Amino acid sequence: MKAQIIKILLVEDNPGDAFLIQDKLKNDSNIKFELTHAEYLYQAIALLKKEYFDVILLDLLLPDSQDLETFVSIQEEAPNLPIVVLTGIKDEKIAIQAVRQGAQDYLDKQKATGETLGQAIRYAIERKLTQQQLKQHSKKLEKANRELEALNQELEAFSYSVSHDLRNPLTSINACCSLLLEQNNDRLGEETQEYIQLIRNCSHRMEEIIDDLLTLSRMKYSQIKIESVQLSAMVETITKELQQKQPQRNVEFVIEPEIEVRGDRALLQIALENLLNNAWKYSREKQTAILEFGICQLDDKEQIKNEEGENKNLTNSSQAHSAYGRVCTQKTVGLLERNSKTSFPSPPDFDRKKDTKQLVYFVRDNGVGFDMEKAEKLFTPFQRLHSASKFEGTGIGLATVQRIIHRHSGKIWCNAAVDRGATFYFTLEL
Repeated sequence: MKAQIIKILLVEDNPGDAFLIQDKLKNDSNIKFELTHAEYLYQAIALLKKEYFDVILLDLLLPDSQDLETFVSIQEEAPNLPIVVLTGIKDEKIAIQAVRQGAQDYLDKQKATGETLGQAIRYAIERKLTQQQLKQHSKKLEKANRELEALNQELEAFSYSVSHDLRNPLTSINACCSLLLEQNNDRLGEETQEYIQLIRNCSHRMEEIIDDLLTLSRMKYSQIKIESVQLSAMVETITKELQQKQPQRNVEFVIEPEIEVRGDRALLQIALENLLNNAWKYSREKQTAILEFGICQLDDKEQIKNEEGENKNLTNSSQAHSAYGRVCTQKTVGLLERNSKTSFPSPPDFDRKKDTKQLVYFVRDNGVGFDMEKAEKLFTPFQRLHSASKFEGTGIGLATVQRIIHRHSGKIWCNAAVDRGATFYFTLEL
């Protein structure tokens, strides 16, 4: 097997020390060291200009240069080469300072053996290579950050353009429609009034779509501010506002108290508003709607399956706990008992080794639900599982929620059945 060749520039003013170092390096059978000797700093710099070396062994005390000045001069001439400082008993402190300024190692010339010299040279080369790779990665990261900042600026400019250039025509359309109805109401036929109102409704819907698109676009690049967030208190505020808008509705709220997470308050507010507004909207046909926010825990137990390979319907809370491996609160168990036919699957990409005991948050309702065969459309913008004429909305809300959860390094998934409600689960891993 051919030995590896390492080319060394030895900068040492003492010929005896230089001979001993060269002699010590002869005994390594795996590596061949080719050593070039320079006694003066100017000689070393001249050699570096015309020859290639893998590493430099440097004595700091030379006839034409002393102490750290020697190291700085060599480093300026060969910034990419690893340097091992050779010291005597009296100049160890200076050698340590050289290491702090970028030298890979230092050795006592008198105590160093062939083995320690070889190891120091090999480790110096590897460390320098690692440092250069880290520096390259750092530069790439800085470039990516600059590009991201530029994208953010472009996004802000785009958002302003969309907000300004698209809203102005819509505002004019709404104003003209209002004037037509106010000033010519008695001269307009019933059918014409309906057409004008239809134009106004479409205009309002377009404004909602613009708002939702702007929110969705900002989710990908907006800066996250991590802090402690009381999700339970946030949910209570949102549900109170929903109830105030439609006080005539009979709705039971089940909110697990004192759920606190780490995340971006503003983004989590948007996510919960979308999830709870959906739960509120799709449960409005129920005589008594049930909206729940809670927390549970995944573990590594497999789901119970029947002979056909389908999930069994759970008949009581203890079955729910054992079959789906969740540690649920008492309030959660209560709702499971009332809605026992709903199953609670793990996320599609659940890693049973990595995600064991993962905390999961959920929003559940007992509304119209949906067919799980169409669930892949849920998080795609403008994809809706229900008719827009029956349930209002732009079809962007869940896509926005997904982006927010992903910005928190989490996962989001769902489970539902037609006329049996829906549950949206999510994790937060910041």
